[in-house]
Amino acid sequence: MLWTIKHLPKTVAEFIGNEEPRQEIRRWAESIESGTKEKPLLLFGPPGTGKTAVAKALAAEMGWETVESDASRLRSAADIKEVLGASAGYGSLFGSKRLLIIDEIGSTSDRGSSSALAALARESAQPIIFIANDAWDDAVKPLRFLTRPVEFKKLNSRSITAALKKIAKAEAMAEGDYIDEIAKQSSGDMRAALIDLQSSGGKAIFSEREREAGMFDAVRRTLKANNYLEALKAADGVDEEISTMLLWLAENAPIEYEDPAEVAKALDVLSRSDIFLGHVRKSNNYSFWKYARTLALTGTALAKKNRYMKFAKYSFPSKLSKMSSSRGTRAALKSAGLKVGGIVHTSSRRAKKDVLPYLSKQQAESLGLEKEERVAIEDAYGKL
Repeated sequence: MLWTIKHLPKTVAEFIGNEEPRQEIRRWAESIESGTKEKPLLLFGPPGTGKTAVAKALAAEMGWETVESDASRLRSAADIKEVLGASAGYGSLFGSKRLLIIDEIGSTSDRGSSSALAALARESAQPIIFIANDAWDDAVKPLRFLTRPVEFKKLNSRSITAALKKIAKAEAMAEGDYIDEIAKQSSGDMRAALIDLQSSGGKAIFSEREREAGMFDAVRRTLKANNYLEALKAADGVDEEISTMLLWLAENAPIEYEDPAEVAKALDVLSRSDIFLGHVRKSNNYSFWKYARTLALTGTALAKKNRYMKFAKYSFPSKLSKMSSSRGTRAALKSAGLKVGGIVHTSSRRAKKDVLPYLSKQQAESLGLEKEERVAIEDAYGKL
């Protein structure tokens, strides 16, 4: 069983971090129980901060039944009726309330689903919790004034470390520095940290140097593979996402293959594999991972007519190199986008595109941007 399920907190109080949002959610539920009509909640914040899990734990504590759906399935009043049935208007057979949990707003929803959700927020007689990553996403905009927004923030690494140590003890795993490392690399995502803890087996996770060496070997095995099965097994044991593997293969197929037609075929296969990954990101249907992996490895390997016996000096993906070298700048730009987006009531992405490039030095300072944020804006868009 996945530990993200096995060690899921049973009550709202058992969750780590975001104490004020959790208290606000609890007060909202108690107010509804007392007979007060309340707006639906809009829980928003980064993945892995417990938004959906808290909503389910709240329902269990309050004795409410739950009805769950993701926003992409609710594009019209007819869809709401089909998916949620009478749940949107009536309680359970035993007179208790039903909590409607509508997840993934923004990532999979469009204008049609946004309008349907707004109608649901206005008309439902049952408590509703909407869940999104970005409250300023265009798809979420119609809901902002119909709901009570509650922000969930990233968890700090100390809180994650403490929780992981407790779980490691329950699973009879040895304590060690690897737990602190997992917590630091999680970027505030408890779900990701727990997945890493389970997959670590109680051992230190790979260092960046070990990961890089493993990727070079996997690329070599893939590009030298002579048949389907050999290619399919080429990346076994490599602790990297298939999306990263795609970057490595796209960078090195032109180095290994000498025939332009072979290179073109390999890159075409990789682009098709990336389409499957796009389906994963849009639908959260992770069954597409295996198709993306199989297509990338076997398709790239079999794009060549014959195995090349030469020694090829493979390269680290240039895109990853640029991302690594600019990590500090990107983080500062993201921080500036979030600050400015909150002030002008737009998403951080739109703030970065439509506001930051046109700020003067005085405007940047008056908006409270730190020195590193102002420097990052100058590096990205020119002198303030």
